[in-house]
Amino acid sequence: QETKKRLGDAGIKMPACYCRKLAEKDACRRLFDFCREMGIEMVDGEPPFEAYDMLEKLCDEYQINLAVHNHAKPSPYWEPETLLKIFQGRSRRVGACCDTGHWIRSGLPTVETLAKFEGRLFTLDLKDLGEEGFSVPYGTGKGNIRGILKELRRQRFRGVVGIEYGQRTPNGEAEIAQCVAFFDKVCQELAEAR
Repeated sequence: QETKKRLGDAGIKMPACYCRKLAEKDACRRLFDFCREMGIEMVDGEPPFEAYDMLEKLCDEYQINLAVHNHAKPSPYWEPETLLKIFQGRSRRVGACCDTGHWIRSGLPTVETLAKFEGRLFTLDLKDLGEEGFSVPYGTGKGNIRGILKELRRQRFRGVVGIEYGQRTPNGEAEIAQCVAFFDKVCQELAEAR
């Protein structure tokens, strides 16, 4: 209740939460109860393969989405095709939380991989990585952030985009501000190019 009040007082909405353990039915029901109480619309995580039937039922019952997160190799979800097979025949409430940094680490092309998730993309952890594999300001790394934003526009994406910066640096706040500025600039250019 205190957290809910603080968020409300600050005018902040919490659209999603990440959960490490999405396997045990009673624990998942408590999680979904918490999400309903907090107004959270989406649970992010990496559930075990055998938990999808149970989670899908909870998603439909609570009207809360499940966004499956990808990590880099050797995560069981690093290959897009694994998730796309899971989505087949499942509720439209089961989709993806795509982490572009992990795609880069796994050697996957960001824009082409993102296109595969059309219609099942709920949220995006947007990262740009430099040659050393660490986060860098958008537009200065190998993540093709401009191309990603163009693809999101093509998909008419209306979900959550999280600016993720994977490590603390002495200039972290300034670098994140560069990410915001680049994001805004490219979105404005795309809007004007209609």
